[in-house]
Amino acid sequence: MSVDSALQRAHKTIDERVPKQSQQATLRSLGDAALRDVVDRYVPAWERNDVEAVVAMLTEDATMTMPPLPTSYRGREEVAVFLGGWPLAGVKRWRPVSARANGQLAFGAYVWDEEMHVFMPHGVKVLTAARHADRGDHRPPQPRRLPRLRPPRGNHDLTHNK
Repeated sequence: MSVDSALQRAHKTIDERVPKQSQQATLRSLGDAALRDVVDRYVPAWERNDVEAVVAMLTEDATMTMPPLPTSYRGREEVAVFLGGWPLAGVKRWRPVSARANGQLAFGAYVWDEEMHVFMPHGVKVLTAARHADRGDHRPPQPRRLPRLRPPRGNHDLTHNK
């Protein structure tokens, strides 16, 4: 009997935490044009270090995480404070390159290296899309994984500092 009760509690917990729709289904429902719009707004916003533009793309309940670090930022305001205080403070030059990671919209994050005069791998940003907005779900810097993201062909030159 206690096993049945434990299983019922486990099922309830899973039902509460698992989204009603998979991320892949959400991306399909948004369509290619909407995803292109996200990329077309997200990439230049990061390149400009434009905190306001990035945060405007997020849902009110957006969460930014950086596993394995236990730190997370919840809500637009916390995410904005974090972005403005470090990654988008204007100290670094970013070149995000759109890609896919586990079927989700992702960006390889490259940062300009003044000594080498090239954008160097810095991390991977994975976005979790919501039906009417994009919910930030950023992953830890793992530059060793960037070559496996297979960025699309196009204008993503990593050797020129615009």
